[in-house]
Amino acid sequence: MNKKEDSVKGYMMIFVSTIFFYIMTLFVKKITEDGRLSSTEITFFRFLIGFIIINISFMKTGYKIKMVNKKAVLARGFFTALAVLLFFTVIEYSTTTKANIYIT
Repeated sequence: MNKKEDSVKGYMMIFVSTIFFYIMTLFVKKITEDGRLSSTEITFFRFLIGFIIINISFMKTGYKIKMVNKKAVLARGFFTALAVLLFFTVIEYSTTTKANIYIT
């Protein structure tokens, strides 16, 4: 691949990730609309499913995680979980458009 093809591929990946991010906000809004599930529960299950999928893939490939700076990794995990929880809470109590504007 040349530099131009890499650049186009990069732009396409950013575009697709943006679309999936917005689809996620729509799903969260639809799930929380009827009030049976809260944003906290959705956040928990989102991370649980991700944890299971990543661990299964690591077990299949035999990949081992090496933490160089354990405090930084734990802090990043905490603040990422907090950001997702707050984002899903904004989606629950506001519109998806406003939530996506607040996150950027």
